[in-house]
Amino acid sequence: ETAVAHSNLAYFLGGCNEMQASAVHMRRALLLMDAIGGPSGTESVATWLKLGMIYQDGLHAVMAVACFREALARCEHDPSQAAACLHALAVAHSVGGGFREALAHEQRALALLQATLGEGHERAVEAARWARQFSR
Repeated sequence: ETAVAHSNLAYFLGGCNEMQASAVHMRRALLLMDAIGGPSGTESVATWLKLGMIYQDGLHAVMAVACFREALARCEHDPSQAAACLHALAVAHSVGGGFREALAHEQRALALLQATLGEGHERAVEAARWARQFSR
């Protein structure tokens, strides 16, 4: 419950444009989730993604990319979560003008989704749309 409280407070503070305080509370939530569920727990991966989003919203692209990479490293066993991490990396790179990196990450996400869910699945179709967007 304490980890969830820190996570909720991080969201609240982020909504108030208090990005530094928001990141502090999300990191506290991460420490607790890692202690409870281990570093590869699904909640830990999701929280790393959330922390990356906080940094991205606060225009700290380098920190955002680092968080997304950490999330990806923790979820290699789960293709669905790995695809979400790869997509987050793609968006972060595209915001900074790194469209080549964005396309590479999105293509990896697309391949994972197609292999696990099928080409017609809505998440795979959406990833294909993003990949086309990054290739323009």
